[in-house]
Amino acid sequence: MTDEDEVKNCTQCGRTLPLSAFRPRAYWKQGRMSWCAECVDARAKERYATDPEYRERIKQERRERYKREGR
Repeated sequence: MTDEDEVKNCTQCGRTLPLSAFRPRAYWKQGRMSWCAECVDARAKERYATDPEYRERIKQERRERYKREGR
């Protein structure tokens, strides 16, 4: 059985979607997040736009990662 055959409900939007619509998380019960990728992305975008502390933390993490990777 493939991920496309199995389905899961998104706890955010309530839609029933194939497992492939959920990001993997090895330590979670089904090995997938409880929110679909679309809801996760929308929340991250909203939070980045409205939360200055979160936005600055993300920018700092990116700077550090780019510095480590030599970009």
